[in-house]
Amino acid sequence: MNFVRGAEDFYDYWDLDQIMAENEKINSIFLVNATDLGHLDANHMKNHSSTDIEANTKVELPLWLALPLSSSKIVDTEIPKYYGEQFKRSLRAEPMVLNLQEKSFYYYENGLVYAFLFNDLILSRILANA
Repeated sequence: MNFVRGAEDFYDYWDLDQIMAENEKINSIFLVNATDLGHLDANHMKNHSSTDIEANTKVELPLWLALPLSSSKIVDTEIPKYYGEQFKRSLRAEPMVLNLQEKSFYYYENGLVYAFLFNDLILSRILANA
């Protein structure tokens, strides 16, 4: 992905799979007040008359937007549960019985991005060996 340092060699602007992978939603918490960005969260628009997002508001953002906002310290991102410790143990123990596409169609591609983002060497090793 173009916003991950060192990934320029692997990034292809016209790769449809990469575009689809980057569109996956990730939980993010705004660290600052965001003026006129309420449209980023459909639930916010249903429940609030203001188009502003207040600090500490949790929203789901597409990966392509969450990562640069995270690196700019505007949002804090949460790694999806299907990359968490319990799922890592299952993946190490019996990788052949897990249907990873059920969790995310781009499980490996986005998993490597999450491993980089969260500095998770264990996740990157598991994905490389699975």
